[in-house]
Amino acid sequence: MSDAVAVVGIGADGWDGLPEASRRVLRAAGVLIGAPRQLDLLPGGDCPGERVAWPSPLRPAVPGLLAAHAGRAVAVLASGDPSFYGIGRTLAETVGAGRLRIHPHPSSVSYACARLGWALEETETVSLVARPLAALAAVLHPGRRILVLGEGPGTPADVAAYLRDTGWSGTRIRVLEQLGGPRERLLDATAGAWPYERTDALHVLALD
Repeated sequence: MSDAVAVVGIGADGWDGLPEASRRVLRAAGVLIGAPRQLDLLPGGDCPGERVAWPSPLRPAVPGLLAAHAGRAVAVLASGDPSFYGIGRTLAETVGAGRLRIHPHPSSVSYACARLGWALEETETVSLVARPLAALAAVLHPGRRILVLGEGPGTPADVAAYLRDTGWSGTRIRVLEQLGGPRERLLDATAGAWPYERTDALHVLALD
């Protein structure tokens, strides 16, 4: 399909963590589109394609950006699994799922459950990206395990404050940063005693 768009999931482990099939796609791409952080994970010698950072706001720019590179081999970088709260959905809704060739990487949620020993199918997941903290209210129940996809470095502190304000001060919060990468780190405290104002921007929160 001449106008197909490759969508390649990449994690904090960067190029080293990619399967060979994903590497082949990125090596062959004439245009590499992604967030600056993702583009920086690719070695220049292996991936000589033109690098284009997503503009902001992203969604309205997608059709025009892809049209500007029509006829070229385009690869879009995504965090983890592109179809799980990722760019895959945005691309499918704006240019059509039929144009996409998705190469997934393990999602941050899969990594988090592996680190915590939680069963993925029994774990609630909530995204706070462009959503209010009140989105947590529907899933907060005693004994429930929840993973939260944060919007930025201040999300864990904001979640801790929300939990304190709504009577959940005893909730254990674990922040899993840079999952799968060499700078992976775990922060652990209760909502009532949360000491961290900011964390790494690339993180998942675990609540139980």
